[in-house]
Amino acid sequence: YAYCLATIVQVPYAYGLAMHLLHLRMREILLVLWRPLLASVLMVVVVRLMVLALHDPSASSMQQLPYLLSAIVVGALVYIGSAYVFWRLAGRPEGAEEHVLMTVRNRLASWRKATPVDGAN
Repeated sequence: YAYCLATIVQVPYAYGLAMHLLHLRMREILLVLWRPLLASVLMVVVVRLMVLALHDPSASSMQQLPYLLSAIVVGALVYIGSAYVFWRLAGRPEGAEEHVLMTVRNRLASWRKATPVDGAN
């Protein structure tokens, strides 16, 4: 509980100080953070509903491992998918999403070039 309390006290102070030093307004921060925050909330809701639906208190930890792994995969897919949709809805602003997409596209393009085509030899 001490870590949680320290974080609750420290984070608003740190944000306030950073906003003051960098001359930022809350509106400017929210314009950048709304997409990942909303994607995170959506991910939590979906994973929580999934866990509630699949939870079996009588099952052992090993029996619940597939549910844990599927919740991780579903959570990642929901976050990535919703972050992408929110980014598109925001008009595709320059940011981390654009960088990730460019990196994925470049890797896929280089992988396709390196992979021999059937019958090419």
